[in-house]
Amino acid sequence: THREISAEERALIHAVDHRLRPAVMVMLYAGLRRGEAMALRVDRDVDFQALTITVREAVRFDDIGHPMIVRPKTQAGIRTVPMLEGLAHELQGISGLLCPSASGALMTESAWSAL
Repeated sequence: THREISAEERALIHAVDHRLRPAVMVMLYAGLRRGEAMALRVDRDVDFQALTITVREAVRFDDIGHPMIVRPKTQAGIRTVPMLEGLAHELQGISGLLCPSASGALMTESAWSAL
């Protein structure tokens, strides 16, 4: 069920100019899960000096797809991961949520799926 993305797929990701591109890049190059990327607050969780990303929270969806911030299931879910310089460059200039809804709030499950 899991596989490495191909060089062609990686090239397509790099070529796309989409508002969720930074979130996809964080998932691709830092290994964050979708919910972790959705809860990421760049100003708080990204250390551009140390080149790290700290995972503190995740987004989970209730039964009707509304988002909620939750703590990781285990203590191991709270972690600091290294960040490549290219990813740091991708995140420069972003503040607040890494991938907010159009109104700046947490994205619903249907909004994420529609993209």
